[in-house]
Amino acid sequence: MDSRLIPANEAARLRAVARYRSLGNLHERVFDELVALAACLCGVSISFLSLVEAESVWFRYTTGWTGTEHLARDYSLCSVAILQDEATVFENLRKEPCQLIQSGEIELLNLQFFVGIPLKTADGFNIGVLAIADHCPQKTTIEDQLLLESYSRLTVVLLDLYRAEAQSAPIATGVYEAVEDSMRWMQTLSATLTRQAQPSAEQVIKVKQAIGREADDTAQRLRRELGAWHSSWPGAA
Repeated sequence: MDSRLIPANEAARLRAVARYRSLGNLHERVFDELVALAACLCGVSISFLSLVEAESVWFRYTTGWTGTEHLARDYSLCSVAILQDEATVFENLRKEPCQLIQSGEIELLNLQFFVGIPLKTADGFNIGVLAIADHCPQKTTIEDQLLLESYSRLTVVLLDLYRAEAQSAPIATGVYEAVEDSMRWMQTLSATLTRQAQPSAEQVIKVKQAIGREADDTAQRLRRELGAWHSSWPGAA
């Protein structure tokens, strides 16, 4: 593996990843819905969540993914995406391939477009990626990147919610219902675009911004609910 794929905080990062391995065992509809909405709103055929472990990248909650459940770390663009806190963007991988990884993931799925947003934990570790991808080159927009960043933040807080529940942390009545209500509202907003044959660029931007705000508002509410549990780390880990 190229040493440039290993972040400086790798040992601590892997300890953080270990806290979230339950992602592979969770079967919560909300993650499927988030991933599906990300693909729909960004107009791509593929989206997924991943965990980047020591040797492998594991793919979970996929839309349009026809590949394996995991790849060697030096074959996946997710290994590159965890190296920075902002979006990792490849708009035409055939024309401008990534030099840090092998070509396995690209050839397996015939990927030409990729945007990856790291899943950053509350204590600052990039454990995986929320990604969108496609088989043809595309241009990404700042609105899409901001939306994916909001979804990435919400994803991590939701993972913390289910971890807290598994550890018998007290969760206020109505939290899960609030999450479901939020998802329904985001789906309703998204449907306002799909019902129109050709929504204007201004309408698309406004809807994506509204959905991003809803995702962030929900994440903030969950953070407040999990505040005491977060403060108990590393014991909660």
